Amino acid sequence: MTPPPGYRLDGHSMVPTLHGTAGPAVREFTYSEFFLACSTWRLVRLAAYTDSVGVTRRLAFHAWCTNQTEAYDLDADRYQLNDISSSLPTVDLRRLTALTEVLGECQ
Repeated sequence: MTPPPGYRLDGHSMVPTLHGTAGPAVREFTYSEFFLACSTWRLVRLAAYTDSVGVTRRLAFHAWCTNQTEAYDLDADRYQLNDISSSLPTVDLRRLTALTEVLGECQ
C-alpha cells in the first residue's frame, strides 16, 4: 500500500510501545479522530506531556463533540480505566483541547 502524496510513513511498529517495552519514543504523539453524528471524538497520545505544574507523563487525551474530555496517564493506567481529566489544571485541559483541534484541521 502506498501512502497518499505528501504523507510519509516512518515504518516503526507500534507493538513495543503498546506493550510498554519500547525504548526511546519513536513518535512524540499519535493522533486519531472519528466522525459520526454525535459520537465524534478526537484523540492524541503524547509520549511525554509536561503539564503546567511540571509533571511529565505519557498521556492519552480524548475530546468529544459534546465538549467532554477524558485524560489517562498511560504509565499508571495503560488500559485507560481511570479518567484523570478532573485532576488536570484547567489551563492544561484548554491546551490539550486546542492541540486536538489544530491537529484535526491539518490538511
